[in-house]
Amino acid sequence: MKALLNIISGNSSLKAKPLIVHCTHHKCGTNWFDRIFYKLSKKYGLNYIRGTQSELSEDTNIWLEWHSEVDFSSIKNYNGSHMIRDPRDVTVSAYFYHLWSKEKWCNIPRKEYDNKCYNEYLSGLSKEDGLLFEMNNTLEKGNVTGSVMQEFASWDYSNPNIIELKYEEVIQDSETWFAKVFAQYGFDDKETEKAMKIVEQCSFKNVAKRKIGEENKKSHLRKGTPGDWKNHFNEKHKDEFKRLYGDLLIKLGYEKDTNW
Repeated sequence: MKALLNIISGNSSLKAKPLIVHCTHHKCGTNWFDRIFYKLSKKYGLNYIRGTQSELSEDTNIWLEWHSEVDFSSIKNYNGSHMIRDPRDVTVSAYFYHLWSKEKWCNIPRKEYDNKCYNEYLSGLSKEDGLLFEMNNTLEKGNVTGSVMQEFASWDYSNPNIIELKYEEVIQDSETWFAKVFAQYGFDDKETEKAMKIVEQCSFKNVAKRKIGEENKKSHLRKGTPGDWKNHFNEKHKDEFKRLYGDLLIKLGYEKDTNW
């Protein structure tokens, strides 16, 4: 995806603050934060980049890295956030998104998919087989969209400059969590108050024009409900997920053991 660079003139005390870094992953609220940062950049005249570290410039104020691939040792002054999501919900969300996705990689015929595009091949499978296929392809190391699970597993969750977020908690209590996020970024009370209005504008309800839980299968904001995997996983999916990813859910704090 081409990086989005917005260079907007204006004066803001936020320009003098450390670089704001938000690290995310596929199907982990990336577009949600992108909307918020885009509006913040316009309001405060900040330079915003959504892209890779190689695209940073000295005057970048806000940076969103969508695969959490960051070398923090080369960044002198920053504050940031990192969001994960229940990996089972990532699988389900990715499955429904990839059925219709217009992303280039998803629409290229490939020999391994019987010369069909990824979304075309996926659409030809039952939901049961499609979810299993999703687990063993786009979400596993080395495959076409990269490894979300490997990204989760390899991330350093002890960085004091980064506030750790779970999608489930933020979507259910945005007011509390975004207040913490903006405090981490160094916003003062007045800046936070204005930023919270932008958060409200970018809420699921206001963007999707639906309540969380009301489904639109052909929308990037399909449903938004935490724990939706329970509506789609059967025992085969559970067993395969455990085989592929072991105790990842325990490490991330989503389960206490593997008896889920």
